[in-house]
Amino acid sequence: MAKLLNRGATIPYQLRPRKAIERNIFVDLLKKIASYDKINFTDYRYVGFGAAYLEDFKQMHLELGIVAMDCIEMDKHAYSRQLFNNPYYFVNSYNISSTDYIDTDFKFDRNQIVWLDYTMPRYFRQQLTDVETLCSKLVSLDIIKFTFNSQLRSFISSQSIKKDKYRLCQETDLKFILQFLKDDETYKKYLPEEVGVSNLLNFDTVIRALAVRAINRGLTLGGKNIKFHHLTSFTYADGQEMTTITGVVCTDEEFSKIIDQCKLESWPFLKELSESESEFVEAIEIAVPDMTVSERIEIDKRIPAVDINAVAKELIFYYGSNDDEHIN
Repeated sequence: MAKLLNRGATIPYQLRPRKAIERNIFVDLLKKIASYDKINFTDYRYVGFGAAYLEDFKQMHLELGIVAMDCIEMDKHAYSRQLFNNPYYFVNSYNISSTDYIDTDFKFDRNQIVWLDYTMPRYFRQQLTDVETLCSKLVSLDIIKFTFNSQLRSFISSQSIKKDKYRLCQETDLKFILQFLKDDETYKKYLPEEVGVSNLLNFDTVIRALAVRAINRGLTLGGKNIKFHHLTSFTYADGQEMTTITGVVCTDEEFSKIIDQCKLESWPFLKELSESESEFVEAIEIAVPDMTVSERIEIDKRIPAVDINAVAKELIFYYGSNDDEHIN
């Protein structure tokens, strides 16, 4: 199988404010889910891509008390830094691809939170295959999150989608791009039947639709009578455009109990999907101003906070051209 380069966190979080916000929202969601009486995250394993900094792993331990952790990093140089920077004895580091981890090192001894933070569109075929294989191994109350590069321009160039023998497609050549997806042996397995040119105008929705199909195919292969229940999706850009999709694996009845006990109906980022809804999942855009490191540190001192308006007023610097832009 192809070997995936996992370069999800080679840039410090303080230089990627939108990704940091999205990660914090994910942790906030997990803290809410922790109130469900059948979930104890101290008994869970966290699996993800730690790169050199292991920021996600630090937060998962500090916020949720998780001590069973598997960190995947294929790049040998990032892996060497990861070993040096690892603050915890309980983080098991694997210098392998996510494909190899899922195939050979995935464990079945406990429930898991798995976040595969992919960034490279060149390997999107293998990423979808990995998602399917992973989901065939999940059990009820496992939580999954996937990040994908959703920039259409990068997808065209990385996949070498050509309008003719000599020229790559442009982002406006949607018919050629759609035909490429329908003809490709991998993508056509995951592409919704109703996909049309208009869907490609929001390419991130197509990426998430492909991921949902991969998730559902995997769960069907697993044969455990459990389903993927979508919780939230985001888009953001710290350079490249990225999209995420997050959900819990369980029965319909269990999911209803999670929603009720954890009071997720009042969580502003929840997006449940009914049976009749389209596979083209809508996402929430994270758009914040570019911040200097000093600005980010100053804001971090004041959060979490009950009143975001008060936090905005306390700052001695100002974003945007009016109060709404500054606060939002």
